[in-house]
Amino acid sequence: LQEYMQTVDSVVVDIGASNVEDLMALMRRYQGSHEDFDCFVIPTVAAVKQQQDTMATLAELARSGIPASRLKVVFNMLDDGVEVAQAFELLLAFVEQHPVACISTRCRLGANEIYGRVKAMGAAIDLAVLARDTTDYKSLIVKADNVAQKLALAQALATRRLACGVVPELDACF
Repeated sequence: LQEYMQTVDSVVVDIGASNVEDLMALMRRYQGSHEDFDCFVIPTVAAVKQQQDTMATLAELARSGIPASRLKVVFNMLDDGVEVAQAFELLLAFVEQHPVACISTRCRLGANEIYGRVKAMGAAIDLAVLARDTTDYKSLIVKADNVAQKLALAQALATRRLACGVVPELDACF
């Protein structure tokens, strides 16, 4: 990975929560490798165990010499109407006492089935492009010959509507 990153202009590396310890061990072995990353995005959910894991990850990244300005937290899978300050009180208190990351409570993502739908499509899908799609699915549904076609078009319409809802959240984060 370290060698590959030197050959490309831009890359997103998704480590996954279960591989954080391996990443940290490798970054200790490859001294200075953290400099190859512009930023570290750490998504977290409201469950106490995950908040504790996030705090440990932030502390370890900070100990590795990564400045707070390069550590970004994403408050993920929040239900509608739930405030970040309420759901992530433990994590926010930790970062206030130990300013190891840049925190913006605007960087919140709700639970949304769009991600599952896009994954099922199997190809790289740009949600912003999907949200800007101007296809008149309703008129196409009316003209469709059979129920299977109507359902496929209705699913495309629903997916576009979900994308329209999630793009502003993503824009607020990134």
